[in-house]
Amino acid sequence: LPKVGIGMFVEPMYVQSGEVEEGIQREQVGLLVKKLVEGGPAALSGLIQVGDMLYKVNNEVVANIKLKELATHLLGQSGSEVVLTMKRNDAPDYTVAIKRGAVTSPPPPPLKLEL
Repeated sequence: LPKVGIGMFVEPMYVQSGEVEEGIQREQVGLLVKKLVEGGPAALSGLIQVGDMLYKVNNEVVANIKLKELATHLLGQSGSEVVLTMKRNDAPDYTVAIKRGAVTSPPPPPLKLEL
């Protein structure tokens, strides 16, 4: 069976962790939610916003893993559940349980006929 996700795009967030001879050393400190796919499980949860930080997936810290590796955590069988721990500003961490599902784009608007 094909693996499906939750319709959420994230990008790594870095801080400067000091200077090295090659220039500035960056340390990945989190994964920032960049986009939610309309109609996707993450958007439909109503609990995740663009700008939130993804901290854990199924209780495993993912803040500093590579995006390719993150996919192995987020993708799974359709209908299976994934639990995300999110951070927003200075609020306490919160968890969101989301069922994975194929993201279907909304149907195109009906064509209007000019007669």
